Amino acid sequence: MGITMSADFARLKRDLKSLGDFKPGFLNHKIGEVLVSSTKQRFEDEKGPDGTTWPQSRRAASGGKTLSDTARLKNSISYRADAARLEVGTNVIYAGVHQHGMEIKPKTAKFLRFQIGGQWSKKRKVTIPARPFLGINDGDMEEIDATIAEHVGERLK
Repeated sequence: MGITMSADFARLKRDLKSLGDFKPGFLNHKIGEVLVSSTKQRFEDEKGPDGTTWPQSRRAASGGKTLSDTARLKNSISYRADAARLEVGTNVIYAGVHQHGMEIKPKTAKFLRFQIGGQWSKKRKVTIPARPFLGINDGDMEEIDATIAEHVGERLK
């Protein structure tokens, strides 16, 4: 699961010939680092890319943090980049459930049965609310713009 940014760099390359060693792949790697950092910060802030606070989990209600039990999801955020593309995401299988939310119902039994805090519970369904962590917001765009400006500025010196 991830987000993808792609662009046709042909026109940009023509416009930037004077920059000589401009490398879109290197720039995409720098932008990837920016986006991974901001995505991981969302786990600290417990807010989505749009600034909306995530619905609180039971763990957060008892002193923990939402989506941060083992930090597996947060630590799995990574990027892949080359000259034409940048992808930021995760390979954790349950990431989509947290990004988009999901209703879970039993397939064959009448109830879901699970343990929470040492207590057994059974439910006909469980709704996991969306807690989006992937995305690009205005702050990210400002960081991306600054990264591009810095990269281009270094080549013009």
